[in-house]
Amino acid sequence: MKRTLELLEDLNQKIGLLTGKYADIKHESQELINQISELKKQLEDEKNENNKLEEQIRVMAVSGPVRNLSGTGNAKTRINQLVREIDMCIELLNK
Repeated sequence: MKRTLELLEDLNQKIGLLTGKYADIKHESQELINQISELKKQLEDEKNENNKLEEQIRVMAVSGPVRNLSGTGNAKTRINQLVREIDMCIELLNK
């Protein structure tokens, strides 16, 4: 009988340890899940910022040559040239 009580006591201690470890691991797991969510959101924000910057680069690449021209006559000429190039591309796509 005494041996059985000792075994039960030992079993209860081990169950207590396992329960504590389980709670710790569960808490750590939840923290990691939260961290993953935050990192995914941060990655999405960085992708959006990257897309905005790429769009700005494209706009600057197109508008850069126009801004570098002196006088409105040269700017109009360059814009007309760009419009003609765009029209040619549209015609090629329609064929």
